[in-house]
Amino acid sequence: MVLETNRLLLLPMTIDFIDGIIDGDKKAYSLLNIKPSEEWPSEEIFSFLPMIKKNLLQKKEPTGFDSWIFIDKFDLCIVGDGGFKGEPTENGGIDLGYGIVKSKRRNGYAYEAVSELIRWAFSQPNVKYITADCLNENEPSIKLLEKLGMKKIKIEDELSYFILEKMFSSPY
Repeated sequence: MVLETNRLLLLPMTIDFIDGIIDGDKKAYSLLNIKPSEEWPSEEIFSFLPMIKKNLLQKKEPTGFDSWIFIDKFDLCIVGDGGFKGEPTENGGIDLGYGIVKSKRRNGYAYEAVSELIRWAFSQPNVKYITADCLNENEPSIKLLEKLGMKKIKIEDELSYFILEKMFSSPY
């Protein structure tokens, strides 16, 4: 499964890819026909890779409701990652997360990638709404979530929480 935008390819992370990244094996990138990036994986995403792998092992292969990498079509390097934190709940909810490597921020990559993830998610019949959260101090991410049509539903401690409901005539 590959999603495509004007500038990006979105590829689901696989078990073999994650194993290679965890082991520091640069050949992992060639599994997906992409190039290594000096900025990816960040320490944060690296710390989540074992959990992502554990979830994939239960399913045997990516379902789309897992983690994706965002690839720049021009140079085939990773500009970020994101995705969903598991299958939809009974009520049809999924939780979204994303990150862009520092040198590629403020160039529209997050909007482009996350818009495509939302479009894909709302094309799935069992998805009714998408949630996301971010640090209150992360103004660029807050603006992005609002630009995507997400509504802030609460602020708690250091986090702002957002929701986007699937509409019958959703632009996604």
